[in-house]
Amino acid sequence: MPMIEGDLEPSAIATRSRDEYQRKVGSILFAALLMRPNISFAVWRLVRFNQNTSHSGQNITYHASAITRTERSRLRNQSGLTIWLTGLSASGKSTIAVELEHHLLSKRGVAAYRLDGDNIRFGLNKDLGFSEKDRNENIRRIAEVAKLFADSASVAITSFISPYRADRDTARKLHQEDGGGGGLPFVEVFVDVPVEVAERRDPKGLYKKAREGVIKEFTGISAPYEAPLAPEVHIRNHEVSVQQAVAQIIAYLDEKNYLPKKDYVPKDYLPKEDYVPKEYVPKEYVPKDYVPKDYLPKDYVPKDYVPKDYVPKEEYHPKEE
Repeated sequence: MPMIEGDLEPSAIATRSRDEYQRKVGSILFAALLMRPNISFAVWRLVRFNQNTSHSGQNITYHASAITRTERSRLRNQSGLTIWLTGLSASGKSTIAVELEHHLLSKRGVAAYRLDGDNIRFGLNKDLGFSEKDRNENIRRIAEVAKLFADSASVAITSFISPYRADRDTARKLHQEDGGGGGLPFVEVFVDVPVEVAERRDPKGLYKKAREGVIKEFTGISAPYEAPLAPEVHIRNHEVSVQQAVAQIIAYLDEKNYLPKKDYVPKDYLPKEDYVPKEYVPKEYVPKDYVPKDYLPKDYVPKDYVPKDYVPKEEYHPKEE
């Protein structure tokens, strides 16, 4: 019985595809040699074929969850959203993101996770540089990851320079047009400081290197930063403390009913690290007057003990004097 494509081993399919590709390349290059004026057209055909054979989007299918987004939010007692912090390098985005994540987890009982611009480049985006093209791809990937977190009924906190307005708008659009249940909330937070303030801070020494020409295409110096036009939260971070900045974000989230009630207290919540309840007893604790159940003191006499010379009262007859 002849084999059809669905019966072929993956290696066989790959081999056949590669052979077909090589035949196409050979025929196109041969045509290019015969018709020099049309070399550009032949190259275009080659590129187009390569794009079509490498594009896998035509052979994938979206698999929906067995649980709706509304049901997931109800079961987890929280809604998913993305909080997108944007601003210049050294504007304080990461510092605010760290404190915000801690506040949501410890004070409000909300599952939150922080996606940091530097941290992501150690793994997911380690293959990207800082050209405009790579910056665009960097933000696209993060937007997709943040959307997955939000879809899982978690709060994604991203802290990226994300200098281009179009990229941030794309991230917002990804959330708003998600078809899992009316879109996902996207909260843009502009961490705003003048470039002079950021340059004075310069904790990583990046502005100095940019001024010296060591770092090319550095945002705020040799590359543009396009400030948000209408962010949900605008923090002038050179005028407030970290706690005040976090409070400003929390106030907005509460206003929009994105968070559980303020009086949430986890069952095992301890207000301080050294907090010990009055009735707390460590497992290995043994009080001074502790007596094990089977302990018998030296002078212990059981209730039914009868001495050898014992004589009951009824039968007792003293010796005659």
